Amino acid sequence: LRKGVIAAALGVLAVMAIILVVGPNLNLSPMEIPSSQVEQKPTRTVDQHIADGRAYLTKGEFETAINEFEAALAQNPKRNDVYWDIAQAYVEAGKLEEAFDTIKRAIETGPEEAWLYESAGRFSQGMGYYQEAVGFFERALEIEPGHDGLYFALANTYAALGQPEQSARVFEDMLSAGGGDDPGRYESIGWQYMHMGSFDEAEAAFEKAVELDPESFGAWSGLIDLHWKRDDPEGAIEVVERALEIHPDQAFLHEQLGHWYWGEGELEAAEAAFGKAIEVDPTYISAYKNLAEIYRNLGREEQALELLQGAIEANPDNPQFYDVLARFYRDSGRARESLPYFNKALELDPDNGWTYIELARAYQLTGQRDEIAPLLEEAGSRSHGDPGLLESIGSTYVELGDCDQAIKYFYRALELQPDYDQAREGLKNCGE
Repeated sequence: LRKGVIAAALGVLAVMAIILVVGPNLNLSPMEIPSSQVEQKPTRTVDQHIADGRAYLTKGEFETAINEFEAALAQNPKRNDVYWDIAQAYVEAGKLEEAFDTIKRAIETGPEEAWLYESAGRFSQGMGYYQEAVGFFERALEIEPGHDGLYFALANTYAALGQPEQSARVFEDMLSAGGGDDPGRYESIGWQYMHMGSFDEAEAAFEKAVELDPESFGAWSGLIDLHWKRDDPEGAIEVVERALEIHPDQAFLHEQLGHWYWGEGELEAAEAAFGKAIEVDPTYISAYKNLAEIYRNLGREEQALELLQGAIEANPDNPQFYDVLARFYRDSGRARESLPYFNKALELDPDNGWTYIELARAYQLTGQRDEIAPLLEEAGSRSHGDPGLLESIGSTYVELGDCDQAIKYFYRALELQPDYDQAREGLKNCGE
């Protein structure tokens, strides 16, 4: 009897518990608890929210994109990479203050993580918040001293602020932090100075690199580029000749010397330099091309053709050599003789859209207009995302008087590169 009473009491308690849970829905069975009282699982994953947010961002629906990104964070607050998506959406919406506030939210998720400060610095740079970027990069260096990329980023930011002396201080700090005898570091600093337009400092850094390691080919290249930017041919020739004492087997350096001599009108010296580049590397196609041009300028066209024929014999499976010889024939007023060489280039490399265009232009010169359009269409199907190739097809159609076809290619070029002035000019010339 006692057991029966206890069981009855427990049953009453169970019923009361159900009533408390269900409330006024007394007509529901204990198993039919309202859905509002059951934990709901998200209908979409974090990654789906992020993917949808990026899709909306691409379409310019910024508010919807931000909502998707925030939904992803609500599900997984540890996905701090999503903050950069939100900040980007605000930037594209023209709300820079909101973007900056989002960056600060990201940092709050990991106040001792250097990568977050570095990311914040780079994002701030992109927004033009240079002073704020300086603070982020300096904080990142406090957490992770000795990180070369952070020193370079900080130096570039000071340069953007018009404070070159601060950039120099940053590089001094970088060298004093370790690696002061590392030629690679001096070379990197040289390139950074050159990018910043500080040519004297760049030259000093490159010279220090080659002093520490005369084999530092990158530093020699930096010095050559520096003299090109300065429009200083005498200085460039002196540097190249110094470099060749260390790197006599570098065809690139011999070719560079040839270019500088050519620019100075010293054709015989240029001829010798290009010839040396070919001797060092018989596959160095640009040296053949330049030497052939020298011969043409000197009125030695047949010698140029012999040179390029010899290049093909030495490199029979390289389509570029056939293309170079074909162009030489065509541009010398011998377009018909160029045709078999263009066709051979295409046989070896049928996916090169540019060769189809060059062959079409050769047919244009020979008057075989029926051959041109199919070749241009073949080129267009092999553009590989190159807006320049598409614009070139459009320009060729303009020369043929077919603006209807030209317009299609100009628009395709602009889809890939909206600020492509030549494509816009082409559309204008076609009345668009």
